[in-house]
Amino acid sequence: MDYYTKQGGPAFPHAEVSGRERHEMHGMTLRDYAALHAPVTFADAIAFCGIQDQFEAINSPHKLGSVMQVMSVLRWQYADAMIAARKALEAKP
Repeated sequence: MDYYTKQGGPAFPHAEVSGRERHEMHGMTLRDYAALHAPVTFADAIAFCGIQDQFEAINSPHKLGSVMQVMSVLRWQYADAMIAARKALEAKP
């Protein structure tokens, strides 16, 4: 299984043709696209971190870094779940 298959395949596949040669242009994967559009907000990440006030998170560089890291992890977990659900649906007869 290649990289793009593991990542759900290309999100917007297209090919570039120059003369007689055709070059595949893959671009972003479905996993990338799902993570980018995951419905995970800054407020979700703040709540997940247990921070009571968004201003506290914004004004503390350490806490802001933690919130941003949690937000990105949640987005990638969402994307992985979307890819797994897609594979499960494709496997059904």
